[in-house]
Amino acid sequence: MATAAQHLPTITEKGVTLQEANDFISSHLDQPHEIFRVSELYGVTTSMLNEITGYSTNEINGYFSASGEDPKELGNVRSLINYDVGSFAHFVDFDNNTGILSTASLQAIVKSAFDPLNYDAFFTPVWSSQVVDHVLTPDELGVSHLGNVLHPGDVFEKNDNLESIFYGTLLNIFKAIDQTELNQITNFTHTDTNEKEFQTLLVDALNDSPSSSPWTDPELAEHVTTYATDIMNGYFKDYNIVGILDLSYLGVASPHLL
Repeated sequence: MATAAQHLPTITEKGVTLQEANDFISSHLDQPHEIFRVSELYGVTTSMLNEITGYSTNEINGYFSASGEDPKELGNVRSLINYDVGSFAHFVDFDNNTGILSTASLQAIVKSAFDPLNYDAFFTPVWSSQVVDHVLTPDELGVSHLGNVLHPGDVFEKNDNLESIFYGTLLNIFKAIDQTELNQITNFTHTDTNEKEFQTLLVDALNDSPSSSPWTDPELAEHVTTYATDIMNGYFKDYNIVGILDLSYLGVASPHLL
């Protein structure tokens, strides 16, 4: 994860120095909500606040918690998924398919539903400081088993590796869900009061994976492209969503949410 010294210069057009950040915090100590809002807006994590101010992470967490803020929200800067997916991590992988299930083929269908610039922006790392070294680390991704993922080119360009992982993960999810399970999931009307039931339904479906895909390749491609479009539409409507897989069945089924 980037340090404050790496991240602050990327904030706004002119950048921010460590001293300027510390001065802002010092002058707003009686306004924890404002400090939290600005930190969240610009991707300043708790560890960065520790580096800027010298206060321990425990002190910072206590400061925000006392004001009613959730300090864990300041860790939501991971490009793939912000949740601990636990035993479901193996679903997250690159799309190594060819033909109709290749990233290029799936992209051609999904991209047609969006402004090309918006589509590309979806696969841009959350914060430019994440790729100052052209590498997304496991901590910056949200999963560890993929190791470091390269980000070639300019930091504001679409990351083809993130795009491949996005489609590869959705393919793996649908390969684990049969028609009966998909019907149960799509027909479930979940609300704030039964969210746990929906999560349990997803967990059971993902845990009960068949030995081979229950779908033909054309069926799988249709499921993935339709769902990818839904996820991206949801992402663009909610600026609090960070990870490109947060709205997927995998993100919703994450163990820590149960």
